[in-house]
Amino acid sequence: MGASICPDVRRRRARNDLVAGAVVVVVAFLVLRQFDLFERVYDWSRAHESVNLDELVLAPALGVVLFGVFGWRRYRDARAEAAHLARAEHALAETNERYRSLYDLHPHAVFTLDSDGRLVGMNAAAVELSGYAPNEMATLEIPDYVETYDIARVTRTFREMLANPIDRLETRIIRKDGSMVEVAVTGMPVMVGGTAVGAYGIAENITERIALQYDLEEARRVAEDASEAKSLFLANMSHEIRTPLTSVLAASEMLADTVTSEMQERLVATMQRSGSRLLRLVDDILDFSRVEAGQTTLRDDPFDLYFLLDELARNAASLAEAKGVRLTCTVDPAVPHELLGDADRVSQIIGNLLDNAVKFTDQGYVRVDAALDGTDGEHGTVVIKVEDSGLGMSTEQQERIFEAFRQADPSITRGYGGTGLGLAICRTLVELMGGTITVDSTFAVGTEFTVRVPLGLVAPAAEKTRQSA
Repeated sequence: MGASICPDVRRRRARNDLVAGAVVVVVAFLVLRQFDLFERVYDWSRAHESVNLDELVLAPALGVVLFGVFGWRRYRDARAEAAHLARAEHALAETNERYRSLYDLHPHAVFTLDSDGRLVGMNAAAVELSGYAPNEMATLEIPDYVETYDIARVTRTFREMLANPIDRLETRIIRKDGSMVEVAVTGMPVMVGGTAVGAYGIAENITERIALQYDLEEARRVAEDASEAKSLFLANMSHEIRTPLTSVLAASEMLADTVTSEMQERLVATMQRSGSRLLRLVDDILDFSRVEAGQTTLRDDPFDLYFLLDELARNAASLAEAKGVRLTCTVDPAVPHELLGDADRVSQIIGNLLDNAVKFTDQGYVRVDAALDGTDGEHGTVVIKVEDSGLGMSTEQQERIFEAFRQADPSITRGYGGTGLGLAICRTLVELMGGTITVDSTFAVGTEFTVRVPLGLVAPAAEKTRQSA
């Protein structure tokens, strides 16, 4: 209200100053007329011609003019200041309306507390959240609507909030009907003259979100338990199957030495071929269960990559020759003969890719190329590519090829066999080594797998001697 009275007061003061100046001039003129002061001054000036009357009259006239100008300027300044204050008053009213709209229409509960923690204001959302009317809530203190176990923490946080804004406080409040509501409160102090006199707060109802998080956590726990049980089952069953299967394969090898007819030889060969396929299946399942359970460990031993790739190529050569597929293996001379890493896992990865390439290629070629792509003094990135001119894959098939129990085409299982675990295991092993595996394929043209793995570099003998010294 003071802001609206002030401009009127200033205008009245300026107007009164102007009127007073005019009255003084008029009164002065009437006094001069009443006492014939003009004639007396004239007679006096005739008697004292040495005195300049114009100068005597000019001084008061100039004073009257200056006084009038001063009054007019006071009036003009007062009007300008009144207009400025009116604009400020309008802006203040607009700001108050915006704040009131934000307070009243906010979708979350907005409330104001005094320095003792008592409610002094709340919006409609806060009324709905708490179940209390504003006058009812004003009679309550923090212990009245916060669960007993959390009173100390909420009270301490409120005291801290009077000094500094808090990011977030999650607690449970007791509604008027006795039900519980999970809320996330963001608060800030109300400062007046540099002193905290209370706090603003915004409370968001997070009951549904907390319940959803609990359900998700429970579902995750159940899934982890199921996954652990599945991995344990696969590992146990793989061991239980592998042991008698190994005995069957050993017996078939001994039986092959005693066959006396062509029919027996074919039966023994079928037994050995099927047994070997079943053994690989069991090994894949066992490897997958170990990898999934996080029980796979990597060694860091020296090995010869040239020898490893040559041995893999020799193992796949018989099947390639039988199908009329040309198999080649090339290693760039820049690749050191001795590297540090897990040779068994590298052999498993490249062997799986090579076996797949030969298996899915009926004509053309299969190539294995190895090269060194930079070193940092201790490690070198070895790039091994396995390329074939076989079936190839579509873009959609390439996106799921590394998923467990998935193959590019379900019909492949019937035509070529396999579980779809091999590439999933390869990807996991490559990632455990800190490398990457990618595929580039064109349907009915061919496929290229690229494996990039960092392997340790073995220091030369002379350098080893200097380091040990």
